[in-house]
Amino acid sequence: MPTATYKSGFSPLFGARLRERRLEEGLSLRAAAASIGIFPSHLHRMEVASKRLPTPRVMDKICTTLDLTRAQLFGMACNFIARAQCCATCEAAELRSRTIE
Repeated sequence: MPTATYKSGFSPLFGARLRERRLEEGLSLRAAAASIGIFPSHLHRMEVASKRLPTPRVMDKICTTLDLTRAQLFGMACNFIARAQCCATCEAAELRSRTIE
């Protein structure tokens, strides 16, 4: 059965995948949050109840901390059913982050 999506096309499994990757890297919630530059409570909310993509700056820090590429992180965030819609959102976020840099 397909995974449910939120209106944005964002996969509700993103948080679970994020947590799984953090644990694979052997990082505690506090250690990962410190490396990303956010509060542990913010990371915890992303792992258990996130309904939207993190900001481009936070996504970059997550990628660095968890040894992921942006494509891998976006792949975790997008539900396969809504991939076209979600990937358009991801591409827009990517473009905004390049503009900011």
